[in-house]
Amino acid sequence: MRVLFDGEMQVQYAFLHLLPWNTEYYELISARGGQANGLCGAAQPGVLAMATGLHTGSVPVRVEALDRAPSSVADWEERWSRFR
Repeated sequence: MRVLFDGEMQVQYAFLHLLPWNTEYYELISARGGQANGLCGAAQPGVLAMATGLHTGSVPVRVEALDRAPSSVADWEERWSRFR
């Protein structure tokens, strides 16, 4: 596993967006289309749109590149509840 990012990111209107540096525009509705958990949307290639419990400010974010997918869905635990 490699850590790609571990730091604070700015949240506006309870949303955090991860996208390539040169991206000028994307549709939030398309990025979150079809999501089941309500927190992360990755339906649009290259974009990850996340809802947070904070309206505006900084939230801790850690992005990891794993060597393989977790063995079960339970391993993909959402850890947002500790920041409520």
